[in-house]
Amino acid sequence: MRLRTRHCRIFEYTVLAGTPDAIDLEPADIGVRHPFFDCLLLTVGVEHDNPRVAEIAVPVVRRIVARAGAWQIVVNGFLDAAERDVENRADARAILSELSERLEERGELVHLMPFGWVNTWYADLLDTADTEISIHVPLFDDTYPNVPLSRTCPTPSVRSRH
Repeated sequence: MRLRTRHCRIFEYTVLAGTPDAIDLEPADIGVRHPFFDCLLLTVGVEHDNPRVAEIAVPVVRRIVARAGAWQIVVNGFLDAAERDVENRADARAILSELSERLEERGELVHLMPFGWVNTWYADLLDTADTEISIHVPLFDDTYPNVPLSRTCPTPSVRSRH
């Protein structure tokens, strides 16, 4: 699992169209803007099925949220293009749901973006040392070591269409 976090003053997204990976959504949910304020945008790249990967990732994410001081977490998950068979799609959705549920169980306010949908988004990033962090969570590591955080420079506000 690859995690990338960005502490946002404002993050908003709008669902545009489904892909073959898309979960079911009500037609009324398409085209609706979803704004979030003072949030940690957590982009999750699910690589393989591992029943413990969500459990391993939760303390890492909570540590980043605490350090950044973000009010809520927005989870945006995706599956690597090479692994998009039906079984892996179901596994990825289950892992993302479990990660979100475990964070909520520990008191975090979490929003899980709809999996497999093309969306447009806007992010106004906070200019702090903890604005952008990338982490690789080991897949089959039974002894969770301190994962080194690789940092990049803070980035300006961006608009993106995915």
